[in-house]
Amino acid sequence: MGETILEHQCEVLKSIAKIGSSLRLHMDTHSLTKRVVDSACTLLHLRRTILSLSDDNGYFRIQAIGGELQVQEEAYLRQRPIPDNVIKQLLQPEYCLGNSYFLPAQASVWQDPSLASFFISTEHRPAPIFSERETQVQTYNFGNHAATIDRIDIPQVRKIATASCYNPIDMFLVPLVSGNDAMLGFLSAATPLDDFYSTVETATLLELFANQVAVVIEGIQLYEEAKCTGEERSALIEIGRVLSAPYTQRDLPSVYRTMYQQVKRVMPTDSFWVQRYERTTNRWYMDYMIDEEIEYPCGEEVPFFPELKRLLLDETTGRMFSTNKDYVIYKERHAKDIDDTINGRPSESLLFVPIYYGDEPLGIISAQSYSTYVYSQRHFEMLQEIGRQAALAMTNAQLNGELRAALEEAQQANARLEAMANCDPLTALPNHRALLNCLIQELERAMHTGYSLSVAFFDGDHFKRVNDTYGHLVGDQVLRELGSRVSAVLRTTDTLGRYGGEEFLVILPETDPMQAYAIAERLCKAVSLSPLAMGYVEQGIAVTISVGVASFPLHGQSHEEIVELADQAMYWAKRLGRNQVRTAEEALRFRNDNSLAGTITHLKRQAE
Repeated sequence: MGETILEHQCEVLKSIAKIGSSLRLHMDTHSLTKRVVDSACTLLHLRRTILSLSDDNGYFRIQAIGGELQVQEEAYLRQRPIPDNVIKQLLQPEYCLGNSYFLPAQASVWQDPSLASFFISTEHRPAPIFSERETQVQTYNFGNHAATIDRIDIPQVRKIATASCYNPIDMFLVPLVSGNDAMLGFLSAATPLDDFYSTVETATLLELFANQVAVVIEGIQLYEEAKCTGEERSALIEIGRVLSAPYTQRDLPSVYRTMYQQVKRVMPTDSFWVQRYERTTNRWYMDYMIDEEIEYPCGEEVPFFPELKRLLLDETTGRMFSTNKDYVIYKERHAKDIDDTINGRPSESLLFVPIYYGDEPLGIISAQSYSTYVYSQRHFEMLQEIGRQAALAMTNAQLNGELRAALEEAQQANARLEAMANCDPLTALPNHRALLNCLIQELERAMHTGYSLSVAFFDGDHFKRVNDTYGHLVGDQVLRELGSRVSAVLRTTDTLGRYGGEEFLVILPETDPMQAYAIAERLCKAVSLSPLAMGYVEQGIAVTISVGVASFPLHGQSHEEIVELADQAMYWAKRLGRNQVRTAEEALRFRNDNSLAGTITHLKRQAE
């Protein structure tokens, strides 16, 4: 199941990356938004996804609809633009989930028919009957989190012949926020398909879809509003495209490098850097710095200079300095004796623009030149626009990074679980399941190549006496050392595992019966060479093993036949005196030799 989830999440990321690569400010916005909602429905298993955009007149109007929706329902919803105040009622802290909002079917807002009518079409059917007052408790699981909505009071509903009823729905609502904190619209996703549940991952992936839409919507607005030269206009379009391209979402350095390459297209840029602010720890990092085309190693924490702190947290629109003298005067108002030059060479013209995602400060972007008076107000405004787009790109990169880290962690956890499922906890050798899988694979390879394949089946002689005499703790140690001693004399191509109890199985690829017999005798000698469990019993415990050997294709054609014959051979090795090796051929001969069986039985009776 874990692999299925990982594959699904990877598929979603690929789809988002493809959508991002299609973002062009000159492309058909309707086609793009339709593609987004359809992809969100398909990949996140949602019944319905709707994208609504602000008309700048106090209403949000539907731009695209994806999923299960009848023609009449779609017409009904499109005819009802949603007022701003309705959306404000939904964006309440109690429903907040990261940068999204989750409104379960039991949420109190759905009890208001006038509000519900903007999201749910009516159905004419008998209304349900409830008691005078009914209280429900519903728990929604979001990954490792749980949000419990309790005491949802359902008003009394009287039975009538027919009524217009609004069926409550679970709904995600993801705001589309521009870089200057303006709400461009929202993405609403209603009710997962059967057998699927809402999760935190659903909200995170919806945010990625919403961010892609926000990038293109804001890019279009930027294009329409900008009054700049042809080169500047072209650069802004390219910035919007490149910052939303898949490769810029891999990590933050890719985003920063792209920002620099596009900034230097539209303004003189001798030096450029991005400093990132972590609000939770109040720390400041130099994430990217390039000076005269030399890129410097970054990522380290740097001092949070008072003037930069003021620029980020207080003067949130940024600053432009035409000379170094102007900048020094500004600095000295807040801190003295601070040298923040690059290689001891002061910049003469400086632009500083804070990067914000909504109300969240992300850092500062700075373009600088070693010449005076090179920046105009238009350059400053251009860098501000780039900073807004960069905020979306940086947030996307961060979300992608976090999601990739979660996927890698899940893959590592799956690998650990797989290893545990195939490993015997006592001896750390492959267990019964792993041995059979390995044997089946080696048998298929032997059939394909024409080589022989042999197995050696053995267990400790009189092992029950060890447990009865010294206890299971010592018995466990004997098994561990037995496995280690046998492993030490095997080839690197051989596989030793614990078959069960005190029984072990050795898989010997490309080994004929004579070679297998020689290896098995070597195992017997290695085990009996010296006592085991010396650290537990004063003089140790002398242990021997009995080994049975069988080979493909001589003794059997299936892995079941080979193991069964090796087990029988081991049985006869024990009956004939233990501490020896017997083959499958001998086992078959002994089993059919009645006189030999009678002699063995007579000897046993005498011994008793």
